[in-house]
Amino acid sequence: PTGLKAFFEKTLEAYNPELSLRKDWERRPNESGLNYLINEIDSTSVLTKDNISVNKIDVDHYPVEPAFGYEINLDSTKVIYSGDTRYCKNLEKAALDADFLIHEVLVDLTLNKTRMTEETVTNITDYHTSPKEVGTLAENAKVKKLILNHFVPPVFNEEELEREVKEHYSGEVVVGRDLLEINL
Repeated sequence: PTGLKAFFEKTLEAYNPELSLRKDWERRPNESGLNYLINEIDSTSVLTKDNISVNKIDVDHYPVEPAFGYEINLDSTKVIYSGDTRYCKNLEKAALDADFLIHEVLVDLTLNKTRMTEETVTNITDYHTSPKEVGTLAENAKVKKLILNHFVPPVFNEEELEREVKEHYSGEVVVGRDLLEINL
């Protein structure tokens, strides 16, 4: 989205002393890993090349605007990635008949109430998607496989989460993990 390049460059500027020290000390012959290219998205189509296309989906993570999900098509396989969002009809429409829906989920903040005010809990809950909503969206969209990710909070009971989602979705549910691989 607009502003990402400026944000990245300011972050890089903050780390510049560290990067300079490492470059001077390590004397690497190739610094190409430090090169970057940022294309800020200003249209629906993000990438089209050979047999793959990536399109952005406007999602609702208000007050964070803009917020995007993505539709990835590889040959005849359709993958939808929700990004951060509350329940969003636009995402549900895009996910229609998807092979895979990778969706964020708000697990349960009641355990954190001792560390958060009621207002904080309400605000966090308001702009994420509950297990019931994720299951309902996936069921309505006739998604073949639902992969849950970006868990808020990150520590939770996986079996309980899967049970809650399956109360509203009849397809396969996968509780995502770092380095999880899914064959397309």
